[in-house]
Amino acid sequence: MFLLKLLLFVLVLALLIAFSYFNTETVNVKFLDYSLSLPLFSVILGSVILGGVVPTLVYTLKNAYLGNRIYKIEEALKALWTGFNLKAVSAFRKLSAKDEVYYPLLLMAKGEEQKLQNRSYTLGIAETFTAEGLLRKDIKKATELLEQALGKNWNNLRAKKRLRDLYALQGEIEKALSLQREVIREVEKAFRKEEERVLSALESYHLLRSETFDREPKYKDSAEYYCFRVVSLLSEGEGRKTKKVIKEAVEKGFGNQVFDMLMQAKRLEPEVVEALEESKELISKELLCRLYIRLGMFDRAQELKPHVSKTLSFMVELASSHTSKELFEHLKELYRPWRCSSCGKEHGRYKFICDNCAEWFNIYIGETPQEGEYDYRLR
Repeated sequence: MFLLKLLLFVLVLALLIAFSYFNTETVNVKFLDYSLSLPLFSVILGSVILGGVVPTLVYTLKNAYLGNRIYKIEEALKALWTGFNLKAVSAFRKLSAKDEVYYPLLLMAKGEEQKLQNRSYTLGIAETFTAEGLLRKDIKKATELLEQALGKNWNNLRAKKRLRDLYALQGEIEKALSLQREVIREVEKAFRKEEERVLSALESYHLLRSETFDREPKYKDSAEYYCFRVVSLLSEGEGRKTKKVIKEAVEKGFGNQVFDMLMQAKRLEPEVVEALEESKELISKELLCRLYIRLGMFDRAQELKPHVSKTLSFMVELASSHTSKELFEHLKELYRPWRCSSCGKEHGRYKFICDNCAEWFNIYIGETPQEGEYDYRLR
């Protein structure tokens, strides 16, 4: 590369010398009231310098500045990944003072919560990452920070998704829906299907909670949609059609979630029980036993005792003997068969979003999805 540049320089110099040899005449250069007679070749040479050398010099200086900045970033990252956190904090503090994009790395290097100090940030990145560190500590403060982030930069997709999560956790489903519709429009194509599932869950849950059965969610690929569809049919007196809907849900791997939500909604009607019996081989034994207890089918629950947890087995005994109802209710409150596969938190019932880590569709009966269960976690 160096030789090529040297050859190019020599060629240009040779052309200039040849041009100056064959063009010795002069030209008059005028500016305002001044006039100057100059050799033609010197005018051409000056033009070449101004048109080529000056931009090259500017480009070289810019590259030198960028090279120095890249070196500083590399050194800061090297310090962070090799455990020299104080050195990394010092480096990223200087970098983030001028550019907000380095602020998350500063937080990572510090390894602790930090108050926002640079109020001149305009991208909402700092507020977003600070809020993510507060998710499990102070959900209201995290919500405020994310709202501030979007107030500064409405195109911050990460902030929209996180704020949607917090609205959903706080029961503000309409706000979560509004943001999710924005997310659907902006998200990259590769992640669109996953976000459609989130919208399906939110819309279905909202319609179910408000008992609005005269319209259906736009997207249908979620357990919440099938629960909404079953309850809608039952409310309209179309119980016979529910078996077909439940069968489809079970085949798609939503069986555990749908039956648990129907139990929560107290909609275990005869048609639902018939569908349960037809698909019980594909339902978690733990959930199946719990459903039998709720339905008062204690003989069936007794048969499942060898296949369920000790806590549930004891609950079967208490429910079957109709003794110590108070103890049974206490155990029911403590019984948490659902587990988030992302953070490990145990839940007493199925939820579409974990209230500990704010991950979607990660809650299953047990630590991992059951065999045949559709793993529709978002990654």
